Amino acid sequence: MSRKVNLFWLTYFYFFFIFSIAQASAFLGVDSPSQFYYAVLYSFNDIFALEYFFNVTQILLNMVHLVPLYLFIYKKWANNQELLKFLLFFRILFDIVGHAWETNFLAGIYQLNPYLCWTLLAGFGLLYLPSYYACYVYAFKGHNKKAK
Repeated sequence: MSRKVNLFWLTYFYFFFIFSIAQASAFLGVDSPSQFYYAVLYSFNDIFALEYFFNVTQILLNMVHLVPLYLFIYKKWANNQELLKFLLFFRILFDIVGHAWETNFLAGIYQLNPYLCWTLLAGFGLLYLPSYYACYVYAFKGHNKKAK
């Protein structure tokens, strides 16, 4: 049973790693639709730079949370649980506010095909759920484990 769980988590880690790198490269690409979206927003008002900051922070926090996910898989418990709780809180916060381009993209899809929009939302939710679970356990339950 333990090998199955480890194989699941290891497979998920590599999948989430590739997803995070792809998300960062798609966002930071010069010709990416999201960069164009934020350039247009910024041309209307400087306050929209905040939306860009939220999205960049969300991407960076996803990449930073690869470390606790990796440590969770190999059951190596860190001593600084407060930092992990802080990072998890901000990851949740920026996952909520850091998707302006994706939200508008999904709104457009919803107008075309609501079923497809809800399917995509459920798919992305399922993609993030194991990572949130692992980071939650690592941040809040890890203090009960002995550091190896």
